[in-house]
This record gives sequence, structure tokens and C-alpha cells, in this order.
Amino acid sequence: MSTSWMCRLGDRGLYELLACLAPGPMVTLNRIVAVGMVRGPAVALEQLDAAETNPALAGHYRVDAVRAHLLDETGQHGPPANTTGAPPDTP
Repeated sequence: MSTSWMCRLGDRGLYELLACLAPGPMVTLNRIVAVGMVRGPAVALEQLDAAETNPALAGHYRVDAVRAHLLDETGQHGPPANTTGAPPDTP
């Protein structure tokens, strides 16, 4: 089954609704992944850079994972430049 990314992202898509009902850093990251699927990884990387200024996302390991995925989609392989290489803290 294929994913309808446009339905999830469109002008009144699911991520906009979710951001209104339950805003948060993980909603932001998931929306950026959807942007990458609809508008391309370069656009999503720009949005990721902007989102990373949010203190809740700054230095978060999931930002590095999303950046690595988007860079891979552009054909750039390897870890993102700002990756510390340290595993995330586990509870």
C-alpha cells in the first residue's frame, strides 16, 4: 500500500491538523519528512535547519537521523556534519 504524502502534508493536511491539536518537536520532524517526500529533500533540509533552532530539537539525535535520511535521498552519503557520533542516552 502506498502512502499519500500529499494528503498528509497538503494545505489542510494531517500534519497541519496535528500541529494545531498537539504541537511538538516530533510532529515538526515528522512533517519535515513528509515535506521531503512531497517537495524534495532539499526543501526539507532547509526546513530542518530552521526547526533545529527550537531548543527542544537542538542537538536531538532524531534531528541527525532525519538529516541523514534526507541527505541520503539527495545522494549524499555519510553522517551529517553536525553528528557527534555518540549514541543517544537511553532511559
